[in-house]
Amino acid sequence: MRHWIRASALVAGLILGTAGCHDDMTGPSQPMPTVDFVNPNPTHSASMIIFRGTHFDETATFTLQQGGDVMATLGERVYATGTPETSIQVDATIPAATPNGKYQACVTTRAGTGCYSLPVKVF
Repeated sequence: MRHWIRASALVAGLILGTAGCHDDMTGPSQPMPTVDFVNPNPTHSASMIIFRGTHFDETATFTLQQGGDVMATLGERVYATGTPETSIQVDATIPAATPNGKYQACVTTRAGTGCYSLPVKVF
């Protein structure tokens, strides 16, 4: 059964339930997020896109970027499964106003930004 919730609440629940979290600067540094898979590719604006990767945290934002510039922040609602350390799958919506083009699909957390190695074509 799928449950739709805000990304921050979902990922926070996954992390708190499996790995705990460190709010102070003295705790261990967090690993950079990775994006291992993006589907579908190519895709249409206003459609769902799947991110799979590791080390997404409660601050994770999912974006389409060109040359390091954020061109679209992906939908407010996501569905996710998995654990931060092994693999998380997140479903997000590409905004309808996203222009046609090739983009990097990226996840940004407090540890940094990780992007999928191949461009995503939106048309």
